[in-house]
Amino acid sequence: MLMMLEGQGHAINRSARGMLLLLPEEVNTGHVLEIHLPSQTHTEQSTKLLEVCWVRPVPVNTQANMYLAGTRLLFVLPSAF
Repeated sequence: MLMMLEGQGHAINRSARGMLLLLPEEVNTGHVLEIHLPSQTHTEQSTKLLEVCWVRPVPVNTQANMYLAGTRLLFVLPSAF
């Protein structure tokens, strides 16, 4: 099943191999995420594909959770001209 969701999250930590994300929606292990990050050296955004390796709920209150997602970098998409 293909699901297309759009939203925002926070990058808690990132390395050359992956990122730790804080997300408002639950994702499943094995899902592929396309994320857009502002570039530090260029004016355009960089686009990365990440695979979700693990997910942990983070209780916010009695009715809502956020989700930590550990991901690994699949590859960086080239920027459009």
